[in-house]
Amino acid sequence: MLSGPGKRPAVLVVEAPELQRLYRVILEGHGYEVISADVQAGLDLLSRRPRPVHLLITNSPEPFVPYTPELRILYVSGSLPEGAVYRGADGAVRTLAKPFSNRVLLESVQELLGG
Repeated sequence: MLSGPGKRPAVLVVEAPELQRLYRVILEGHGYEVISADVQAGLDLLSRRPRPVHLLITNSPEPFVPYTPELRILYVSGSLPEGAVYRGADGAVRTLAKPFSNRVLLESVQELLGG
């Protein structure tokens, strides 16, 4: 499905701007397209779908995401045990506990996107 980075866009919806910048640097450095947004702008983008969005990375606990079969979600949280990784039954959702390394973030993104 994903033969290499840069094949699908990622949407970042995180509350802290410094985390948006950090995730952008990490992911763009590996060829991913990154769209940074706050919760409301992310919801608007996902609802309107001006272009396909395949991955949402968010720390928002609110279930605001409109369902589409192609959308994968990576929830990042500081309230889970350190290093914990939880996978949804259908493989479309993964939860990652902060703090995590750049490598773990990239592996999680690649796993969710099928590559």
